[in-house]
Amino acid sequence: MVSDTSSLASSHGRGTLSPAVSAPTLPPTWAVLGSVLIACCGIAFAFWPLETSLVLALSPLVLYLALSPIAFYCCTVASFSFIVITLTMTKGAVQYPVRPFDILIILSLFSYAAHRALGTLPRWRPTPVDLPVFALFILALASLSWSHDITRGLYELRNLVAILPFALVVTPAILSSWQRLSAFMWFVIICGAINAAISIFAFYTYPDYLSVILDRTHLYRLVIVFNDLTVAKRGHGFAHPLVTSIWLDVAILFGLAQAMTITNRKKRNWTIVLTLFILCGHLSTMSKGAIVSLVPTFGFLILMQRSWRRFALTSMTLFFLTIAVCFVTVHSADLVKHLKVIESQTTGDTEGSSTSDRLTWWGQSLGQWVDSDFLGVGIGGVFQYLDPWGPHPHSIYVSMVSELSFPGIFLYLLIFAITLSRMRTAIDMAVTLQKRQITLFTTAALINILFYGFFDLYFTEYLVWLLVGVALSCARLVDDDALQTAGKGSM
Repeated sequence: MVSDTSSLASSHGRGTLSPAVSAPTLPPTWAVLGSVLIACCGIAFAFWPLETSLVLALSPLVLYLALSPIAFYCCTVASFSFIVITLTMTKGAVQYPVRPFDILIILSLFSYAAHRALGTLPRWRPTPVDLPVFALFILALASLSWSHDITRGLYELRNLVAILPFALVVTPAILSSWQRLSAFMWFVIICGAINAAISIFAFYTYPDYLSVILDRTHLYRLVIVFNDLTVAKRGHGFAHPLVTSIWLDVAILFGLAQAMTITNRKKRNWTIVLTLFILCGHLSTMSKGAIVSLVPTFGFLILMQRSWRRFALTSMTLFFLTIAVCFVTVHSADLVKHLKVIESQTTGDTEGSSTSDRLTWWGQSLGQWVDSDFLGVGIGGVFQYLDPWGPHPHSIYVSMVSELSFPGIFLYLLIFAITLSRMRTAIDMAVTLQKRQITLFTTAALINILFYGFFDLYFTEYLVWLLVGVALSCARLVDDDALQTAGKGSM
């Protein structure tokens, strides 16, 4: 016993512990945090079982998106076309509708800031449209002082605040290489194929599937409205047919761009088939403006493609023939009836047709512009004068003139003129055929939205500014290639 004690004493004297006595060990930090997290989840599940289950199910996806800026960016872009999913927050007697893209676009800005702080994204570089875009925003902000509808004006200004930095700051940082730009184009194509499938499904099942309330409490209500009775029997994704159609326009152009760059014949043929399927989904929406916008867009492509330009008449004939065949394929069940519907909607002779309503809205909007002594009614101000009801005059240019007058329309056209000028130079400077095709069809998508703005959309529409950002990103990649080539030449 004495020997054991002396041994222990001598051991303490050397500053070591005997194996017979072990110091108390604390559990690892991850175990403590995990236990706390499990306890919190258990408590949350007891009070909010559905919400907790949803959060736990989405947690791996959210973690992946947080760590991958390109994935988060693509998810945000995809949400732009999902506008029928609405989360309505209730506070007293006031309801605040929130849509997925309203949340994701703000989170994407925070994600960009976090990745910039970590150095995983390139630094911001000025674009040639920064000054006119800033001037347009200042004009829209100042127009609130004379807006005829402050509430609507604040809503539209909020959209500008969200989309402008996303398009002109986040987009060039994310699409900072040709691989990422090509991957983004494929993502749009895949989303287009999904939207096309849903559009055809909606067209043939109308009006079987209307809406569903996923959950409802005294605080919020989550609702998905699928087949909206106000748009009649028309194909669409999780958005209005007109919104779906313009997204499918972009998917078709990007699909053709990829088909032109793929060297493997089998993969190229499958890409063409996928693009034709997207066109069929597009034609199920019965959107006239989106199809009309494709005509000058393909005219531009024929002009710029040497192989197409030599057979311009044949190329344009093939374009119209493809549309006709796809239309007959989609509408074969009631072809004559649907042709009559399109005729009545297009001529404007029928009261309540899309053409007659647009002409009425344009006249009312421009009338308010004249009544305001040509100063405009301010951002969001024309909405209250539209009769029959409409979310906007269904023309970017009419909206611009009636709300922001000549300065607004001048700045908007200046932004597009500068962007198209940069893209025209980039097409000539592209160092490879593949990069030239991507640049060319990106320019075509921008031209398409420019023409579609005559028939629909509002100037705060997310897709408009997103395409400007994608085009400028593409032009910047061409410039970087030119600098690298010049650097190698000087060496």
